[in-house]
Amino acid sequence: MPTTVKSTPNHPKYKRLDFSIRCDIQAMLAEGKSLARIAREIGVSPSTVSREVLRNRTSDVSIAFGGAMSECTLKKTCGYKGLCGLCTTRFCRACSKSCRLYCKDYSPPTCATLLGAPWVCNGCTTKKRRTCKVPRLVYDAKIAQSSADKKLTESRRGVDLSYDEIQALDALIAPLIINGQSIEEIYLTHGAEIPVTVRTIYTYIDEEVLPSLCNADLNRKVRYAPRYKKRVRKPRNVPGRTYADFTALPEPVQASATEMDTVIGRIGGLALMTLYVRRFELMPIFLINAETHVEIMEQLSILAIYMEMAEEPDYGEDKDGELMEIRMRSFGDFFSVILTDNGSCFLGFADIEELGGIRDDGLNKTKVYYCDPYSSYQKGGIERGHEYIREVLPKGTSFDNLTPEDVSLLASHINSIPRPALAGKSPYDLAVPWLGESLLGSMGINRIKPDDIIRKPKLLGAQPGCEQ
Repeated sequence: MPTTVKSTPNHPKYKRLDFSIRCDIQAMLAEGKSLARIAREIGVSPSTVSREVLRNRTSDVSIAFGGAMSECTLKKTCGYKGLCGLCTTRFCRACSKSCRLYCKDYSPPTCATLLGAPWVCNGCTTKKRRTCKVPRLVYDAKIAQSSADKKLTESRRGVDLSYDEIQALDALIAPLIINGQSIEEIYLTHGAEIPVTVRTIYTYIDEEVLPSLCNADLNRKVRYAPRYKKRVRKPRNVPGRTYADFTALPEPVQASATEMDTVIGRIGGLALMTLYVRRFELMPIFLINAETHVEIMEQLSILAIYMEMAEEPDYGEDKDGELMEIRMRSFGDFFSVILTDNGSCFLGFADIEELGGIRDDGLNKTKVYYCDPYSSYQKGGIERGHEYIREVLPKGTSFDNLTPEDVSLLASHINSIPRPALAGKSPYDLAVPWLGESLLGSMGINRIKPDDIIRKPKLLGAQPGCEQ
């Protein structure tokens, strides 16, 4: 039974909602109950429930809903051609690319359920969820409680005194502290006149809220080293995308996964985005302007376009029907599982998965998983690959002077290195039957003769030629 907020002198209707009540709201929304009925059952005003749902509804991109799909409302009448610049004769509405990235007239679909009460998709039927093209919004009790706790914490931060009160407090304690008295001593004699606690006075002095005082005025504060606060990094709550979920996948799927990461040079400058295809130990490298989600998506989108446009590879004498059947071309088919870290530039998993396309069953072809915090060993392949990069670009080296040609040259040398684990072959040798020389060249990877490979900083100055 739902928890009811009874109206009593000790338990008024305006009492702050707690987690159990929010769970009841989520459950009743899933049952399709109206906001007015929910309000009656938990004993609050309907406006309270409405504000709670509107304030804390969040985007839903769970795989159970078929991923993030949003078709333009003008799709049936759209007459645009070649907006992306890759073709001129094909209607954009018939293209698999996301036209909202290119079209200024893109009009997202709307839903009456989201424009009015109950404001969320929790009560939609399973059939409707599967076919709906509108970006979904849901109410989640855990997220709502976390948001409420954060707002409560922030409301208690800062200075809770007026300007006149701060001036009066400063005038009271500043002369005494300058005379050598401790804050505790002052509080014992003037506690009734001080509107804050001893701890708060120390905080005000540390943050220079009191104009006449600083830490140097305290007898003992300057002799203490700053207290070290250990940073505890909690894992991001991304249900279904944790490293435990990744390890639960079948072994062949894990072995064919792709790892993704970045390498930085000067902080705030250009950076490198790297992919590591486990099955080949292939590591494409891309130059990005900054470690942001927008830059990552731009490079992945370009890669997806190259893969779609790639011609069939030339196998020469080794070409046969069996190899052609197992070859994968599209981004979603080849990068079906991506493992990365919790960096902010990679948290937009919905956009990455949307880039991979949709399977016949309505689910995303691409699925993104995240390593545990401080667990870079969980994607050890790409970390070892970064060691090759650091041989040419040691830590502390700025990437601001690098060009795409430099990065292509670096990737070509790294991926042409013969590996003992690959029976003496290079990642390029293993990848070329699957991707073809044309697509690998589009990624900036060309074949380098074994004797021409350079693994020193002089590589980007020597510029040895690549086999074309």
